[in-house]
Amino acid sequence: MQATYAIGDSTDGTALGTGSLAGNLFVNTNSGNLWEYNIGTSALTLIASGGSRGDFVAVAPNGDLFVTQGDSILSLSAPPGGGFTGTTDV
Repeated sequence: MQATYAIGDSTDGTALGTGSLAGNLFVNTNSGNLWEYNIGTSALTLIASGGSRGDFVAVAPNGDLFVTQGDSILSLSAPPGGGFTGTTDV
């Protein structure tokens, strides 16, 4: 049986990883946290915390992931061979 994890806050935007990040879901939350969830292993990793309030995610023209907070727009760069796609504003 596969474990199920709850992020414990309202999801406010998601993106899928591509390339070396394939199989990972990136989740921005209303509490200002950014999570990486591995779909195959159910591993949940907190990437960033302390934001003001997550609003949405979007892929930038250069391939970075824009993550908005109530007071800022942050940019997450993928490692070589990785990228982001399929963003959803929840």
